[in-house]
Parts: sequence; C-alpha cells; structure tokens
Amino acid sequence: MDGAEFHDTVNFSGAQFANVRGLQANEINLCGAVLESANFWGIEEIKQHDFSGAFLLSLSLANKAIIDCNFTGAVFDAVHTRGWEVNDATRCNTLFIYTAYEIVQEPDEESGELRPKLIPKPGSRVPARGNFGEGEHANFFFDDYLKDPVRWSFAVDAPAMVRSAFLDFIAEFPEFMRLEKGIGVEIRQRQEGGMVRVEFCVSTEAERKEVNEAFPRFYNRAKQGAESVENEFITATSVEAKMLVVRLDRKISALRNDVQTGRILLEQKQQIHQLETEKRDLQRQMDELDRFDHDPTIALQAEEPPAPLLPAPPQIQARMRLFFLQSDIPGFSKFQSEDPHADTELRSWLVGYRQYFSQLDGHLRSDIEGDSIKGFFNNYDNLLEAARYLHSKGPEIKFEFPQLEGFRILLNTRYAHTVPDGENHEFTTPGITETVRTDQPMKDFLKARNLSQNAVWCLEPFQAYVEQRHVTSVQFEAISETLQKGKNDGNCPQLYWVRFIAQQE
Repeated sequence: MDGAEFHDTVNFSGAQFANVRGLQANEINLCGAVLESANFWGIEEIKQHDFSGAFLLSLSLANKAIIDCNFTGAVFDAVHTRGWEVNDATRCNTLFIYTAYEIVQEPDEESGELRPKLIPKPGSRVPARGNFGEGEHANFFFDDYLKDPVRWSFAVDAPAMVRSAFLDFIAEFPEFMRLEKGIGVEIRQRQEGGMVRVEFCVSTEAERKEVNEAFPRFYNRAKQGAESVENEFITATSVEAKMLVVRLDRKISALRNDVQTGRILLEQKQQIHQLETEKRDLQRQMDELDRFDHDPTIALQAEEPPAPLLPAPPQIQARMRLFFLQSDIPGFSKFQSEDPHADTELRSWLVGYRQYFSQLDGHLRSDIEGDSIKGFFNNYDNLLEAARYLHSKGPEIKFEFPQLEGFRILLNTRYAHTVPDGENHEFTTPGITETVRTDQPMKDFLKARNLSQNAVWCLEPFQAYVEQRHVTSVQFEAISETLQKGKNDGNCPQLYWVRFIAQQE
C-alpha cells in the first residue's frame, strides 16, 4: 500500500502485506491481518488502527506515536518498540496480547484443500489470566510488558565447585530489592567462558542506579551473615523479612558446606595422585576455595576492568586501513539440503578463488567458511580486482549448477590493527566486518530490475572512499529505504549496488 488516502474506515481484516507507505484514513481495520517484516514508511503516527488478533511478525514500530489503537489478542513476535509512544486510550483498549504463534493446516471452506493458518499459542498469552489494567494487573499494561528493559550486569568468577551454590545465593537479590526498595528486578544468567554473567533487568535508569548501589550491601551478607538485614526492609511485612533472612542463612550455609566438601574431596584426590603437576593443580584449586571461604565476594571482582596491556612495538602492531570483501552464494543452503554431496566440486572452486586472491599484491589474508569466501587487502585496487574476478565467475557457477546464480559480494573498508603472522596477517580489531541484514534488500532491488543475484555491493564507507578518488572503473547506485527493512530498523549503513565499467583502450 503506497500513498493511498481514504475518507472512511478501511478494512484489511485477514490481509497479508509487508509495506505501508503514507496511508491515510479515519480508521483502519487490521483485525487478524498478518504483517510480516512490514514497515510503516513515512508514517510518524499510527492512529485509530485496529490490530485485534493481528500477527505482528518482525515488525518495527520504533519511534512511532501509537494513538487510539487496539492490540487486543495480537501476536507480538520480534516487534521492535524502542522509542515508541503509546497513548492512554491504546493502553486501555488493549486487554491482552500473545508472544508466540504456530502454523496449523486447516481445510479450505470451498475446496477442502489443507491450507496453512497462523494461530496464537495459548500459553504465550500476557497476562496469563485476567486483562491489562484490571484487578491484579491494574497498573500493568501491554507497553509495560514490551518495554526494553534497562540492564546492569557483572561476571561471576567463583570456583567451579561452589559456583552453583553462589549463584543460588545471588538469585535471592530480586526479593531483596523488592522488600528493601519496592523495585522489581528480573535476573538472567548465561555462560561466558569460564565465568557466568549475571544480568539484572529493571524498568528505568533510576532503578538501575538503585540496583547498582544496593547489590554490594546484598552480597556482603555472604560474608557477614543475614541477621542484620531484617530491619532494613521498609516495604516488607515482618513475615516476608524473616522468610528472606531464613533463606539467605540457609543458602549461605549451603555455600560454606560446598566449600568444605570441595576441600575434603580435593585433599582425598591429592593423596591419590603422585605427579607433581597434578598435585600443583589440586593445590591451586584448594587455595581458590580457601580464598573464597575467607571472602566470597572475591568472585564478583571480575567486573573490575583488567589492567591495560602494554602497547605492542610499532614494528609488530600497526594501524592501517583495511579493505575487505565477504561473499556467499545465494541459494546455497537449499542447494546443499537437496543434495548434500553435490557441493563437493563447488567447494573446490572456492579454494581456487582463494588461491587467486593470494596472487594479488595487496592480499593480506583470505578465509573460507562454508559457502563464504572472505578476502582482506591493504589497497582498494586489488580489492576491486578480486571482486571483479568473483563477479565474472558467477555465470560459470550458474552453468554448472542451475539452482545457483553466482556470488553475492559485499565490500567495505575500515581502520584496523594488524599483526604479522608469518606470511599472513591477524587483525586485532574485533568485528572487522559490518553485521547488517543486507540479503533481503539486495534481492528486492535486483528482482525489481529483473537482474541476476550475481552482483557486487558495498557499504557507505567504501563508496565514499572510492568516490573521493574519482575512480572511473566502477559506478555506485544507492539502495533507498529498502535497506531499513527487517531487524535493522534503519540503524545500519547505506548499501550501494556496484557496477564495473568497461574501460576503453
């Protein structure tokens, strides 16, 4: 829908579309509609839209004003809401939402043929019982649930033998905050190498500050005991306060017991092992337990930044502008799934392309990962030569494997620190390539022009660098707003289509 203007209610009930640009109407009925990866281009206010029972999938409502709408029964799946403003009428209209859906096969009423149909998963209903703004949810609305949380995190470096008990103790912190400050805290954990990262999620920056200040008081109880906390809970009943004290005491005791048990087991193991290296390792583990037993809070010192490393000598580490390409083959995953053995010859071709890169003067390194080949160069001339070479080989792939159309090549440039490694280079700057969802806008752009997927693209830093040098062998054409589709929500660099121009002798 593009630029349409209506003067009455517009009914799109049950429809499915992906783009809405400049639509104007008094009321818009989207009940049961499927909006997948849809965008509301040029629309700052979404007003009087009825999304009841709609499926909002990978949709961006970021920075939109939501006025007098209704989302009751809508499925919110990967919907971006950062910066949106929801008015009170919309909040009151929306009684409940779902956060997941499934696809079922149902017979068509006329033909009887089975057709796919989207239905919400009942277990994903929010709130699980009752409605937003009513009863026990009187102060809880759908935009509160969808709000991006404010996070504060730290890493736990407790000895492996007692890590579980220590994390069990930390799990009481949300209750501690509820009773002490009346603040709701959600706690999340994930493995991070040899440590565990604990993340606290709250609603506002002010609450994050309160959590940051309160947590040291809480974890010091692991060293001091829990008796002194009972009188600090100004928002708690006496029963709630005593229950938390009992749980903290029990978990601190369990923590101490794990330390003692671990020490006994290590001592027994040390008596069995005779090798000096094994004894030293066991002694190191016992020393860790002793330090932890003396002060359990040392496990939280991992949140302190490490001491800065001394800079490497200039002749070893150098800052330089790096030019790189990353390419893949559209349709390769489907091609491989249909015939797992058919890609053997194709992969051998990729090795040959990598060898070609290594012959270019500016070549620093090239890698192969699955169907992707990456090349790194110290000048743009050799990068363009490598890209032109890959692009010219696309028709050969199409000839041998009709399911494939060639290479999808992406170029960019940025500064990086490089460290020589023999004849190769290692790049110490992380994230050397931009991570953007470019595949769908590329497909849309080429499809509109009836062009092959065998194409070269670049991001804005590379285009700006080459344009300034008045290079006549290439031309750039910017892709418009389509780049902002999908999960990027407009926060990614501009994408350009690159064309090679034949040079006259």
